[in-house]
Amino acid sequence: MAILSTMPSVPKLYAQAAAQGIGGSLKGALAKAFVPKNPLNRTPVVKPPVSAESAGVVLPEEKFTVQNHRVDREALVKYQRVMKDTVRDELPSVFLHAQTFPVALHAMSQPEFPLPLMGMVHLANEVDHRRTVRPDEELTVTAWTENPRAHFAGTQFNAVAEIAVGEDVVWRGVSTYLVKGQFLLGNPERPEREEIDLASQRATALWSLGAETGREYAAVSGDFNPIHLSSASAKVAGMKGAIAHGMYSAGRALAATAPHFEAYQWSITFEQPVFLPAKVSFESHAASNEPGKTEFSGWNSKKQRRHFVGWIARR
Repeated sequence: MAILSTMPSVPKLYAQAAAQGIGGSLKGALAKAFVPKNPLNRTPVVKPPVSAESAGVVLPEEKFTVQNHRVDREALVKYQRVMKDTVRDELPSVFLHAQTFPVALHAMSQPEFPLPLMGMVHLANEVDHRRTVRPDEELTVTAWTENPRAHFAGTQFNAVAEIAVGEDVVWRGVSTYLVKGQFLLGNPERPEREEIDLASQRATALWSLGAETGREYAAVSGDFNPIHLSSASAKVAGMKGAIAHGMYSAGRALAATAPHFEAYQWSITFEQPVFLPAKVSFESHAASNEPGKTEFSGWNSKKQRRHFVGWIARR
């Protein structure tokens, strides 16, 4: 396990990855980026593809840790207000994810990591929020990567992060990412598209997201990926416009459904990007025959496209 002296800088890691890809020119890296058809929380590809003849990808086993990490209470309150959450002395689960993201990004930025940091598609998150985490607690943040596997569009893998207080792991998250166009042997066929009847769904809330949504979330999460910040920076990356962070959607969904001062588990799968500005229809309901579990989803009513689907359950 490698102990990091300070929390890594997310903007610096993004810039380094882009610069390495095209000999130091960030703008050129973004302009030449590979952008998949239906982007979801992605950044541009800047590394050459893994050979299709490759039998597999081995990810580094090293774990990276930041000790004695403390959150800023003012930053916590700003996060809670941006996410329309209740201001309280408790660290929301997605806020905790934001504390781990720089360490996970550091793990994916190592020379031994065989897949491109830039260009990843954020597919899903599964989180075990094991107890209430207070703002005054000292945190140990650890992250690593594991489980590379085939996907019909390329290669997917997990970035795992844990937060401990003392010897106790109080939060554990698994983020699944996809690198499109980088294939392992034996990739599965594309599954048939599920038919979803969104017209019959009744929204319990309507999120009105302005063009500034990405910048607001970046300010409270530290994730300054240019595809989220403005239409201009997103277009430099080859996209038609800025998209909301996937974890913004997760945070808004949990603000509406997560219990306060309790342990819980949750999961979210991202399906279609939210191009800004946007109106997102959101609904949540108690799961059938599963006490203590709530299911939720978000979609574009006009285009009848679902952005995300997930659930949350008390432990």
